[in-house]
This record gives sequence, C-alpha cells and structure tokens, in this order.
Amino acid sequence: MEVIGEVFDAPDWFRQAISVPSSSQSIHVDGCNVHYRCWNSMDHGKPPLLFAHGFLAHSHWWDFIAPFFMDRYRVFALDFSGMGDSEHRSVYDIAIWRDEIAAVARHLDDGPVTLVAHSFGGARAVEACATYHELFRQLVVLDSYLHFEDNTKRQNRFQSSDSPPRRHVDLASAMRRYRLIPDQDAPVYIKEHLARHSLRRYQDGWGWKFDELALIAPRNEPDSTKMLAKLALPVSLVFAQHSRIATRERMQRITKLLPNCNAVIEIPAANHHLFLDQSLAVVSCLRTLFALPR
Repeated sequence: MEVIGEVFDAPDWFRQAISVPSSSQSIHVDGCNVHYRCWNSMDHGKPPLLFAHGFLAHSHWWDFIAPFFMDRYRVFALDFSGMGDSEHRSVYDIAIWRDEIAAVARHLDDGPVTLVAHSFGGARAVEACATYHELFRQLVVLDSYLHFEDNTKRQNRFQSSDSPPRRHVDLASAMRRYRLIPDQDAPVYIKEHLARHSLRRYQDGWGWKFDELALIAPRNEPDSTKMLAKLALPVSLVFAQHSRIATRERMQRITKLLPNCNAVIEIPAANHHLFLDQSLAVVSCLRTLFALPR
C-alpha cells in the first residue's frame, strides 16, 4: 500500500464523511478507561446509535459510516479495551468487552440504544443485549461469528507475546505494514485511513495502538444458543456474500434461534469487512433496517 497524503484519491462522499468532527469521552469500566467518540454530542433530542468494531480494530473504522446517520441519531462509536484509544488491561475476558458495551450505553443516558456491531464486536453485542436488555432498542449484527458447541473450534491466529512490540521509524513505514485480518480487497483510501488511526507514536518509534503483549483472540466463546433465545429486542443479521465468517448456513441457524428477527440481508459482492468494500450499500441497508417497524 503506497501512502500518498492524507487521503489517497478518495471520492467526495468519503472525504466529506471523514471531515465531520467528533468529540471524545471515556468512562471507567472495571479498572480501565474505555474511550468512545460522538459525532453530534449536542443533539440530545435524538435517540442514541452506538457502533462497535471488530477485533484489533478501533472506532475510526466507522468514520465514513457514522456521519450518514446524524440526521436521525446521536451517533457514537467505542474502542474496546486493549484497542484503539482505550486503555490496556493485564488480562482480557469476553465478559469485560460485553460489559464495556453496556457501560457506554448506560453512560449515554439518552434512552435505549440502537446498536450496530461488526465481527468480534457482533458477538460481544449479542451478549450485551442478552444480559442488559433494558439498555438497547434494537441490534444489527454485521458479519459476525457466533459460536455453537457442536462447531469445530476456530484456529486462534492471535497469541500474546513476551517479545517487545515492533516499532517503526516513521508513520509512513508503519502504515505500509497494515493488513486486514482476514485479508481482503478494499479501496486504498480506506486502508490508508484505517492504518493511520491504528498507530501511535511511542518513545521508541511508531507502533500499533492495540495491546500486542496481552491481547489474544477469545478462546472461551460461549455457546450462543441460550443467548440468542434471550434476545427479545429486534435483531437484524447482515452478512457478506463472500464471507468466510458468517456463511448463509450459519445465518439460517441463527435466525431460527432468534425470537424477534427483523431481517436477514446478504450484501452482494462483499467480503467479511463488508462496509469497507461495499460502504454505501451497507449505509443504505442500515437506513432501511432502522426504518422498519419494531
């Protein structure tokens, strides 16, 4: 990926979206400061909409999505602990990330939250809505893996390390190391934007924001059967046509377990990170889902 300027040959809609300013806040959750952002913090008359990112990602993944919903919602996006601009923990657990979603929703204090979550964040969002159902109005799960006990365990590609994190001499060389996991095609201007906000400058050079020492992929994913059955709120499932994470068969299984499934939508020509390669299609899909009667 070649890095040229702030945005590489980006279309107007993308430039306009990422130019919308956001404000930052943080809350204390079980000994750790959890960071979240808002694009229209003064619009207290609008219902809250919260976005939750995937594993090793951050709130800036929503920079070119969130502003499209400011007309109807007060829009937020969080950083899970160990990722983005939230603090690191010595030990991570999936219940902690579930509770962080609930803590941010509670802190917004604007009534029940509409929650949109991608991938790893989608599984945590299901757990949050099943456990703290009074905090949420509806849930949209974007191409997420939900575990069932009769499934083969997924290979864990992320391991903690005793080695010091790798540092780079400058931002440009660090950005060239940025990769999507799982890898897929996406516009260069989007990859550049995500890479830029995935890095920070440390005393010994540029490095990733996520916790390279202690953060590993969840190994103790609970069986989703009971949690899905507890979701009384409207739930919509959105998945990518070419996803290796959320297949059509898995979506059918999940749908049968949901008491109140609003919709199941496949995004054509999309891969797992579906709002990177089909951004405006996902925006249109979300607008439609939010307009459905509940």
